[in-house]
Amino acid sequence: GVRRDTRVWLALQNHNVTVCLDGAAVRGLHPDERSVAAAMRRTLAVAHGAASRAHSDDGWTFHAGGLAARLDDLLRADDLGGPTPPRPLVQVHEEGASGLTDTLRGYDRVQGSMVNAVFVFGDQLGFSAE
Repeated sequence: GVRRDTRVWLALQNHNVTVCLDGAAVRGLHPDERSVAAAMRRTLAVAHGAASRAHSDDGWTFHAGGLAARLDDLLRADDLGGPTPPRPLVQVHEEGASGLTDTLRGYDRVQGSMVNAVFVFGDQLGFSAE
């Protein structure tokens, strides 16, 4: 499953959309590829005229805009409604020099708290200049 205090954002860059899975709201998610793919398919159907899932009751939501738009929102977001302290941004990708554990240890020593951190995971292609 997905931790209740976690949101997973999947940026589909070629289509300029993101899909969010909210661990606190997710319902009926089974740990197999078929059920995850079916949930994503239902969520992405919004782009093709299905009813909006912006306020989904199963934890999946569709959002127009790619990674840059989501990062702008996420780095400014404050879930508690109070003043917004800067949120840590941690980038991790396959070609990185160290694993996630080493990255977090290094960040903790240099930057401070990882509370409300935004993690961006890349693949073997890394990140574009954008």
